[in-house]
Amino acid sequence: MAQRIDSVLPGGFDSLAEGGRVEIFRDGLLIGSSAAPEIVDSAPDSHAQIETATRAALSSVQDLVSETLTEPWPEGLPAAGARVVGSELRLWFGDEAAPVVELTAISVDDL
Repeated sequence: MAQRIDSVLPGGFDSLAEGGRVEIFRDGLLIGSSAAPEIVDSAPDSHAQIETATRAALSSVQDLVSETLTEPWPEGLPAAGARVVGSELRLWFGDEAAPVVELTAISVDDL
């Protein structure tokens, strides 16, 4: 998940997976993390748990970036979304049918 998040972060920001967390850095300094992916560890076969953990992680990252920039990110502060479709986890910000930002899907088997 950290790789997918990293691909959409604004310049100067990076993400890294550390244990069950997604850590967010700005100019090399840790600004915060989300432990939400650990939710999946309690029920790795539950699509509802996976979706909840993903939305929580994306929302945490959004909060960290927005607070650091002191402006909404992504623009307009769209809601984080996640849905398991078949064997893929889809991730986005905004409306599912027309996302403002869409991240590359993750195979559920890789979680």
